[in-house]
Amino acid sequence: MKWVSPSTAAFQAVSSVWFWIAALSLLVASAGSVAAAASVSEFYQGKQIRIIVGFGPGGGYDAFARLYARFLGKYIPGQPTFIVENKPGAASLITANYLYSAAPKDGTVLGTINRNMPLLQELGDKNARFDAKNFTWIGSPSDYRNDGFFLLVRRDVAAVKSAISGNTENPITIAASARGSTSSDIAHLLQTTLKLNVRIIDGYRDDSAIVLAIDNHEVDGAMIGITATNAVRPHWMRKGSEMQALLQFARDTRHDLFPDAPIARELAKDQRTRDLIELAELPFTLGFPLIAPPGVPDDRVAALQSAYMKMSADAEYLDQVNKLGFMFSPVDGKALLETVKRIQAEPASVKEEMKSIWGLR
Repeated sequence: MKWVSPSTAAFQAVSSVWFWIAALSLLVASAGSVAAAASVSEFYQGKQIRIIVGFGPGGGYDAFARLYARFLGKYIPGQPTFIVENKPGAASLITANYLYSAAPKDGTVLGTINRNMPLLQELGDKNARFDAKNFTWIGSPSDYRNDGFFLLVRRDVAAVKSAISGNTENPITIAASARGSTSSDIAHLLQTTLKLNVRIIDGYRDDSAIVLAIDNHEVDGAMIGITATNAVRPHWMRKGSEMQALLQFARDTRHDLFPDAPIARELAKDQRTRDLIELAELPFTLGFPLIAPPGVPDDRVAALQSAYMKMSADAEYLDQVNKLGFMFSPVDGKALLETVKRIQAEPASVKEEMKSIWGLR
């Protein structure tokens, strides 16, 4: 008979105990994961999810929401159905406040809000009754690396050459949504910092109303992005169209579509101006964010975030995105939250100056 020392025997006994503890832990964790998946599936079975769009019909936010309604449920356990509701007002601030405070926090209500909302809240807009980092960030179809935001102006506008020259005579007139929207806030920022020779008409309902005003010659142009333009006036993005780009924003290089239009950073004459421009550009990496209220149960958050990224690889979904001419570089919910935290961590001195420019004091 082989002799085994007491210490060795004790070690083997302890090892055996720890082996079974570890095995049991794995079984419990596995059972928990299965139970969580079952719980999510049971919850969403037969449910309808509402997607609240903070803008009217048309435009990039609305178009993506309608794509989600077609494809996202396929990847959520229980396969819920979707309905899209437009809730325009105050550049989506009404929707943001509703999602934060009044919407059900069970994962049955999602929303798309203006990418600028986290910055407005951080700058102290008294009407922003939310803390953006507490939203449930699900995903976005774009981090804006392939997109761009431009000052587009009709080619028949006589004063177009003076718009970025510093000339104070014959300003061009540009349309914008409500204060707090990117079309308005970026226009006001560049008017102040780069001395753009523009007259800004705020208050248009959304991109559809803005492009109609341009068509009707009520205004000369607007600040607008590629994806939004492709949603409402795709021919404007074609070479030789009636529109021209005077400058580009939210880019560190010139877009291939408009190689002759300078980016805003090129026109900045000092570091102060560049700092302000770069702060205003940060929200663009949020693209067209899809969010949910704070407080959604963790297992449903995980299911929604996972479903979003699976949808983003769906061949039929991608085909529809390409057919619409939308710029596509999807980003997950965790990355969106990191951007929000970056916005909140920007230097106080730069944010104070931005407050003044945007009239938020």
